[in-house]
Amino acid sequence: MPDNSEIFDREAFLNRMMGDKTIVTKIISGVANDMPTMFFDLKQSIKAKNPREAGRHAHTMKGAALNLICPLFAKAALDVEKAGKSGDLDAVIRLLPQMENQWEKLAPQLRKACE
Repeated sequence: MPDNSEIFDREAFLNRMMGDKTIVTKIISGVANDMPTMFFDLKQSIKAKNPREAGRHAHTMKGAALNLICPLFAKAALDVEKAGKSGDLDAVIRLLPQMENQWEKLAPQLRKACE
């Protein structure tokens, strides 16, 4: 089982933001609030059978995860991104549940970090 810093390294992110808890909370809240829409957009790309667009959505989600220092979600998003960029819709579909699973682990930690 991964330690919490592999899911979300709050301390490293706080250090990256020079200890500014107000900024940290604002950024985390923004990502947490935007992620459901990003997942929706990614799934719409899958429904439209457009793996490259799905890959672009996963790329955006990966970037958000890397900015927040959420390595496991970033890795799952990277896998979807690579599959999408290569045009492999079946792989995008196969990998999406892993990405969703990582988000389910990450979301509560982000909410807790904003308390």
